[in-house]
Amino acid sequence: MSKDKQSAKSNQYTYYFTFDLDKTLPLPKLSTSVCFYMRQLWLYNLGIHLIAGNRKEVHFQHWTEGESGRGVTEIGSGILLFLKNAQITEGTVYAWSDSCSGQNKNFFIVCLWQYLIKSMDFVEINHKFPVPGHSFMDSDRDFAQVEKKVRRVENIYSVDEYINILEASQKPKPKVSSLAPHLFEIKDLPEICGLINRQKNTEGEKVQFRDKVRWIKITKFGEYEYKTTFSDTEPWKKVNIMRDSESPEHETSLELPAITSPNNHIKKAKHQDIQKQLKYIPSVHHDMYKKLTWS
Repeated sequence: MSKDKQSAKSNQYTYYFTFDLDKTLPLPKLSTSVCFYMRQLWLYNLGIHLIAGNRKEVHFQHWTEGESGRGVTEIGSGILLFLKNAQITEGTVYAWSDSCSGQNKNFFIVCLWQYLIKSMDFVEINHKFPVPGHSFMDSDRDFAQVEKKVRRVENIYSVDEYINILEASQKPKPKVSSLAPHLFEIKDLPEICGLINRQKNTEGEKVQFRDKVRWIKITKFGEYEYKTTFSDTEPWKKVNIMRDSESPEHETSLELPAITSPNNHIKKAKHQDIQKQLKYIPSVHHDMYKKLTWS
């Protein structure tokens, strides 16, 4: 693709979104004081707030603690589902998230951006990490609206009830999806893409990715650029992440394996607490709790 075409595409399609994980939705949520000290099952909720021209959309993707965890696999899969649902396949992307190394700020997410650059028509992907304690992202505001709705409901027994709350949390109506059927093996991306996590940039300097990097940019498969501030005057530093045996033009299958049967074991003590609470939950909702597995 010529630089002129890249520039035209980048200017025509530019997407801005923040993403974050809400961890404050317990199942069941009960008003009885008997259950106050008992453990509940968590419903995880990945919130993504999109702004693109006149488009302003809130996307929520949910899954239970019994279906999967809350790491990079879920976050990366959630980004892929969001892009699919929002029909975003080209142009320039600016994403913001916190600096949680287990979820958002790690080499697997860098590989995810590489995968998108390679397999779709994205011209440029930017990922920014605001300074901790000095930012309040749009996704956080969306979660605050959900929290207000949840506080007004004494008892919540099922995922479906939470879905109704998520959909009614604000206007326009958020797009709510279940993530469990759309999980992918995100940790396989380095091998699939032929990438390696090099610790030094092309100038031989150590990359302090976790502690110092605030902005990464990908425009070419096999490398990324970074800054330690958001300043336009700071020069970009480049990191080559292609394996020595590969080349940027190397054609390889970029098919990302799906996780066909998501399942996550909960702790035995939590499982026991949840079973004790069944007598306070209408029997029509028991099935999900009885199917939980523990380790």
